[in-house]
Amino acid sequence: MEMVIENIVASAALGKRIDLNKLYKEMHKTLKANEEIAYEPERFSGLVFKVFADKSTSKKKISFLVFPNGAVIASGIKSVSGIAEVKPIIEKMGRLGEFIVQVEVEEKEE
Repeated sequence: MEMVIENIVASAALGKRIDLNKLYKEMHKTLKANEEIAYEPERFSGLVFKVFADKSTSKKKISFLVFPNGAVIASGIKSVSGIAEVKPIIEKMGRLGEFIVQVEVEEKEE
């Protein structure tokens, strides 16, 4: 039997509360063509940020959920080395949320 990694979910704790309204506005200003952001607090308490491999086909690359308590969940990562891709994005969210955050990648063995 062959086992294939289809999806890795990574989590980060930014260590401080995040103003999601401010984060949404700041990230929206610098949105790239392959990115999408949504924040509708009356429907869901988190900010949703998506990075597409190819937005024209809606093929998702990585999705982020950011919560007011500073928790960030990233899904859609395809390899352990792909976790390094999300680090700068999470750090950017921290900077735009009015504080600088250092993200440490820690591998846990099961």
